[in-house]
Amino acid sequence: MVQNIKVKEKGKSINLYFVGDLHAGSRTFAKKEFEDTIKMIRKDPKARLIGMGDYGDFIESDDTRRYDPANIDKKMDTYFKQCDYIQKQLETIKGKVYGLLTGNHERAYSKYHKELFTKYRCPAERITKKMKLKYLEDLGIVGLNVGGYNYNIVVAHGAGSSSKLAGQVNSLNNIINAYDVVPDIAAMGHVHSLQTIVNPKMSFNFKTKIKHLALTGNYYRTYIKGNMNYASSNLYNPLPVGCVMYSLDNKGNIKDNKIIF
Repeated sequence: MVQNIKVKEKGKSINLYFVGDLHAGSRTFAKKEFEDTIKMIRKDPKARLIGMGDYGDFIESDDTRRYDPANIDKKMDTYFKQCDYIQKQLETIKGKVYGLLTGNHERAYSKYHKELFTKYRCPAERITKKMKLKYLEDLGIVGLNVGGYNYNIVVAHGAGSSSKLAGQVNSLNNIINAYDVVPDIAAMGHVHSLQTIVNPKMSFNFKTKIKHLALTGNYYRTYIKGNMNYASSNLYNPLPVGCVMYSLDNKGNIKDNKIIF
Protein backbone atom coordinates (compact mmCIF):
# COMPACT_ATOMS: atom_id res chain seq x y z
CA MET A 1 0.00 0.00 0.00
CA VAL A 2 1.12 3.57 -0.70
CA GLN A 3 1.19 6.34 1.89
CA ASN A 4 1.37 10.00 0.94
CA ILE A 5 2.55 12.56 3.51
CA LYS A 6 3.27 16.28 3.34
CA VAL A 7 5.93 17.96 5.44
CA LYS A 8 6.68 21.66 5.76
CA GLU A 9 10.02 22.91 7.01
CA LYS A 10 10.43 26.58 7.91
CA GLY A 11 14.22 26.62 7.75
CA LYS A 12 16.32 27.38 4.67
CA SER A 13 17.83 23.88 4.45
CA ILE A 14 17.66 20.39 5.92
CA ASN A 15 19.81 17.25 5.95
CA LEU A 16 17.61 14.28 5.12
CA TYR A 17 18.97 10.88 6.24
CA PHE A 18 17.69 7.59 4.79
CA VAL A 19 18.47 4.89 7.35
CA GLY A 20 17.50 1.24 7.10
CA ASP A 21 18.48 -2.41 6.79
CA LEU A 22 19.82 -2.61 10.34
CA HIS A 23 18.88 -6.24 11.04
CA ALA A 24 19.12 -5.71 14.79
CA GLY A 25 19.03 -9.10 16.48
CA SER A 26 21.58 -10.67 14.15
CA ARG A 27 25.21 -10.98 15.16
CA THR A 28 26.10 -9.10 12.00
CA PHE A 29 24.25 -5.94 13.10
CA ALA A 30 26.69 -2.98 13.20
CA LYS A 31 25.22 -1.69 16.46
CA LYS A 32 27.89 0.89 17.28
CA GLU A 33 27.79 2.41 13.81
CA PHE A 34 23.99 2.65 13.88
CA GLU A 35 24.07 4.31 17.30
CA ASP A 36 26.76 6.70 16.04
CA THR A 37 24.41 7.62 13.17
CA ILE A 38 21.61 8.34 15.65
CA LYS A 39 24.01 10.52 17.68
CA MET A 40 24.98 12.37 14.51
CA ILE A 41 21.32 13.05 13.72
CA ARG A 42 20.62 14.11 17.30
CA LYS A 43 23.46 16.66 17.22
CA ASP A 44 22.59 18.01 13.76
CA PRO A 45 19.89 20.71 14.09
CA LYS A 46 19.04 20.34 10.39
CA ALA A 47 18.80 16.55 10.45
CA ARG A 48 15.64 14.66 9.49
CA LEU A 49 15.16 10.90 8.99
CA ILE A 50 13.14 8.46 6.92
CA GLY A 51 13.36 4.81 8.03
CA MET A 52 13.85 2.43 5.10
CA GLY A 53 12.71 -0.87 6.68
CA ASP A 54 14.31 -4.07 8.02
CA TYR A 55 15.01 -2.48 11.39
CA GLY A 56 15.19 -5.84 13.15
CA ASP A 57 16.14 -9.20 11.72
CA PHE A 58 12.83 -10.55 13.09
CA ILE A 59 13.77 -14.19 12.51
CA GLU A 60 12.76 -16.72 15.15
CA SER A 61 12.81 -20.51 15.26
CA ASP A 62 9.36 -20.88 13.65
CA ASP A 63 10.80 -19.35 10.46
CA THR A 64 12.22 -22.65 9.24
CA ARG A 65 13.52 -21.19 5.97
CA ARG A 66 15.68 -18.40 7.38
CA TYR A 67 16.35 -19.23 11.04
CA ASP A 68 20.08 -19.60 11.77
CA PRO A 69 20.93 -20.07 15.45
CA ALA A 70 24.60 -19.29 14.73
CA ASN A 71 23.70 -15.74 13.70
CA ILE A 72 21.36 -14.83 16.58
CA ASP A 73 22.36 -12.11 19.03
CA LYS A 74 21.23 -13.62 22.33
CA LYS A 75 20.87 -10.17 23.89
CA MET A 76 18.33 -9.19 21.22
CA ASP A 77 16.83 -12.50 20.19
CA THR A 78 13.09 -11.75 20.17
CA TYR A 79 10.65 -9.56 18.33
CA PHE A 80 9.96 -7.56 21.49
CA LYS A 81 13.63 -6.93 22.28
CA GLN A 82 14.34 -5.80 18.73
CA CYS A 83 11.30 -3.49 18.57
CA ASP A 84 12.08 -2.01 21.97
CA TYR A 85 15.70 -1.37 20.99
CA ILE A 86 14.76 0.41 17.76
CA GLN A 87 12.08 2.43 19.51
CA LYS A 88 14.50 3.48 22.26
CA GLN A 89 16.99 4.73 19.68
CA LEU A 90 14.40 6.59 17.63
CA GLU A 91 12.90 8.23 20.72
CA THR A 92 16.15 10.19 21.11
CA ILE A 93 15.45 11.88 17.74
CA LYS A 94 11.66 11.64 17.69
CA GLY A 95 10.98 15.19 16.50
CA LYS A 96 13.23 14.60 13.49
CA VAL A 97 11.61 11.44 12.08
CA TYR A 98 9.30 11.91 9.08
CA GLY A 99 8.17 8.30 9.04
CA LEU A 100 9.09 4.62 8.75
CA LEU A 101 8.70 2.19 5.87
CA THR A 102 8.16 -1.48 6.49
CA GLY A 103 10.63 -4.01 5.08
CA ASN A 104 10.52 -7.59 3.91
CA HIS A 105 11.78 -8.82 7.30
CA GLU A 106 8.90 -7.08 9.06
CA ARG A 107 6.42 -8.50 6.57
CA ALA A 108 7.87 -12.02 6.78
CA TYR A 109 7.62 -11.99 10.59
CA SER A 110 3.95 -11.09 10.32
CA LYS A 111 3.30 -14.22 8.23
CA TYR A 112 4.34 -16.43 11.14
CA HIS A 113 2.70 -14.34 13.86
CA LYS A 114 -0.90 -13.59 12.97
CA GLU A 115 -1.53 -12.46 16.54
CA LEU A 116 0.12 -9.17 15.55
CA PHE A 117 -2.94 -8.30 13.51
CA THR A 118 -5.01 -7.68 16.64
CA LYS A 119 -3.15 -4.34 16.92
CA TYR A 120 -0.45 -4.04 14.28
CA ARG A 121 0.19 -5.49 10.86
CA CYS A 122 3.95 -5.69 11.32
CA PRO A 123 6.76 -4.65 13.70
CA ALA A 124 7.27 -1.33 11.86
CA GLU A 125 3.65 -0.36 12.45
CA ARG A 126 4.03 -1.29 16.11
CA ILE A 127 6.96 1.13 16.48
CA THR A 128 5.24 3.96 14.61
CA LYS A 129 1.99 3.67 16.56
CA LYS A 130 3.76 3.55 19.91
CA MET A 131 5.81 6.61 18.94
CA LYS A 132 2.98 8.38 17.07
CA LEU A 133 5.02 8.55 13.88
CA LYS A 134 3.91 8.29 10.26
CA TYR A 135 3.76 4.70 9.01
CA LEU A 136 4.79 4.79 5.33
CA GLU A 137 3.96 1.12 4.67
CA ASP A 138 5.98 -0.31 1.76
CA LEU A 139 5.97 2.76 -0.54
CA GLY A 140 5.94 6.36 0.59
CA ILE A 141 5.42 9.56 -1.37
CA VAL A 142 6.72 12.55 0.57
CA GLY A 143 5.78 16.07 -0.46
CA LEU A 144 8.46 18.15 1.25
CA ASN A 145 8.44 21.94 1.42
CA VAL A 146 11.76 23.45 2.52
CA GLY A 147 11.51 27.18 3.14
CA GLY A 148 8.94 27.56 0.35
CA TYR A 149 10.48 25.20 -2.22
CA ASN A 150 8.59 21.98 -2.97
CA TYR A 151 10.31 18.61 -3.41
CA ASN A 152 8.76 15.31 -4.45
CA ILE A 153 10.42 12.28 -2.84
CA VAL A 154 9.60 8.61 -3.36
CA VAL A 155 10.86 6.05 -0.86
CA ALA A 156 10.47 2.28 -0.89
CA HIS A 157 12.04 -0.57 0.99
CA GLY A 158 12.30 -2.26 -2.40
CA ALA A 159 12.56 -5.73 -3.83
CA GLY A 160 14.81 -7.84 -6.00
CA SER A 161 17.76 -10.10 -5.31
CA SER A 162 20.42 -8.89 -7.74
CA SER A 163 23.91 -8.54 -6.30
CA LYS A 164 24.95 -6.39 -9.28
CA LEU A 165 24.55 -2.62 -9.25
CA ALA A 166 22.84 -2.54 -12.66
CA GLY A 167 20.11 -4.91 -11.48
CA GLN A 168 19.63 -2.96 -8.26
CA VAL A 169 19.28 0.33 -10.15
CA ASN A 170 16.80 -1.33 -12.50
CA SER A 171 14.68 -2.28 -9.47
CA LEU A 172 14.76 1.35 -8.34
CA ASN A 173 13.88 2.56 -11.84
CA ASN A 174 10.88 0.22 -11.86
CA ILE A 175 9.53 2.16 -8.90
CA ILE A 176 9.90 5.64 -10.39
CA ASN A 177 8.77 4.68 -13.90
CA ALA A 178 5.24 4.32 -12.54
CA TYR A 179 4.96 8.11 -12.00
CA ASP A 180 4.10 10.75 -14.59
CA VAL A 181 6.47 13.18 -12.84
CA VAL A 182 10.02 12.04 -12.05
CA PRO A 183 10.62 12.53 -8.30
CA ASP A 184 13.44 14.81 -7.18
CA ILE A 185 14.77 11.96 -5.05
CA ALA A 186 13.93 8.27 -5.32
CA ALA A 187 15.41 6.13 -2.55
CA MET A 188 15.34 2.35 -2.05
CA GLY A 189 16.72 0.00 0.58
CA HIS A 190 16.68 -3.81 0.70
CA VAL A 191 19.73 -4.48 -1.51
CA HIS A 192 22.20 -3.16 1.12
CA SER A 193 24.20 -1.18 -1.47
CA LEU A 194 25.24 2.36 -0.61
CA GLN A 195 25.06 4.40 -3.81
CA THR A 196 23.93 7.85 -4.93
CA ILE A 197 23.33 8.38 -8.63
CA VAL A 198 22.64 11.58 -10.57
CA ASN A 199 19.61 11.12 -12.82
CA PRO A 200 19.35 14.13 -15.22
CA LYS A 201 16.10 14.69 -17.10
CA MET A 202 15.33 17.11 -19.93
CA SER A 203 12.24 19.27 -20.23
CA PHE A 204 10.50 20.14 -23.53
CA ASN A 205 12.26 23.52 -23.54
CA PHE A 206 15.61 21.68 -23.38
CA LYS A 207 16.47 22.61 -19.82
CA THR A 208 18.11 19.90 -17.73
CA LYS A 209 16.75 19.14 -14.29
CA ILE A 210 18.91 17.05 -12.00
CA LYS A 211 17.07 14.24 -10.22
CA HIS A 212 18.64 11.83 -7.74
CA LEU A 213 18.57 8.09 -7.13
CA ALA A 214 19.76 6.41 -3.93
CA LEU A 215 20.40 2.89 -2.70
CA THR A 216 20.40 3.68 0.97
CA GLY A 217 22.97 1.33 2.51
CA ASN A 218 22.79 -0.92 5.54
CA TYR A 219 24.08 -1.71 9.02
CA TYR A 220 24.67 -5.41 8.38
CA ARG A 221 28.28 -6.57 8.19
CA THR A 222 28.84 -9.18 5.49
CA TYR A 223 31.95 -10.81 6.90
CA ILE A 224 32.76 -11.19 10.59
CA LYS A 225 35.46 -13.53 11.87
CA GLY A 226 33.94 -16.59 13.53
CA ASN A 227 30.42 -15.94 12.25
CA MET A 228 28.48 -17.45 9.36
CA ASN A 229 25.49 -15.72 7.81
CA TYR A 230 23.50 -15.94 4.58
CA ALA A 231 25.64 -13.26 2.91
CA SER A 232 28.98 -14.91 3.61
CA SER A 233 27.55 -18.35 2.77
CA ASN A 234 26.50 -17.03 -0.65
CA LEU A 235 29.86 -15.26 -1.17
CA TYR A 236 28.26 -11.84 -1.55
CA ASN A 237 30.59 -8.89 -1.97
CA PRO A 238 31.46 -7.03 1.24
CA LEU A 239 29.47 -3.81 1.50
CA PRO A 240 30.13 -0.58 3.39
CA VAL A 241 28.14 0.13 6.54
CA GLY A 242 26.29 3.42 6.55
CA CYS A 243 23.47 5.45 5.01
CA VAL A 244 22.65 8.17 2.49
CA MET A 245 22.02 11.79 3.42
CA TYR A 246 20.81 14.57 1.10
CA SER A 247 21.11 18.27 1.85
CA LEU A 248 18.14 20.20 0.43
CA ASP A 249 17.77 23.97 0.46
CA ASN A 250 15.01 26.48 -0.27
CA LYS A 251 16.20 27.09 -3.85
CA GLY A 252 15.92 23.55 -5.18
CA ASN A 253 19.55 22.61 -4.68
CA ILE A 254 20.24 19.02 -3.67
CA LYS A 255 23.64 17.76 -2.54
CA ASP A 256 24.17 14.04 -2.03
CA ASN A 257 26.30 12.66 0.77
CA LYS A 258 27.22 9.21 1.99
CA ILE A 259 27.72 8.44 5.67
CA ILE A 260 30.24 5.57 5.58
CA PHE A 261 31.85 3.90 8.57
